[in-house]
Amino acid sequence: MIRLYGMSTCPWCRRAKQLLDHRAARYELIEVDLIDGEKLRKALAEVDELCGKRAFPVLVIGKTVVQGFKPEEIERALDREAKDPV
Repeated sequence: MIRLYGMSTCPWCRRAKQLLDHRAARYELIEVDLIDGEKLRKALAEVDELCGKRAFPVLVIGKTVVQGFKPEEIERALDREAKDPV
């Protein structure tokens, strides 16, 4: 399972999305600036729990969490997930 937490206005989030799209990865996109109410509270609580701070993008790829646009880390996590999906 892959989740991408980001903001619609964030250039690094767009780059992360492009990388996932290029790899034809199936993922859930959660753009926190486009949601509100309970969905927003839940998404922010998840990011806080995963990372301890709010900085986007945050990718959850299987058991791996990558905060920030780090292409090499994202690629490695995608490769691991493809070999051994959780």
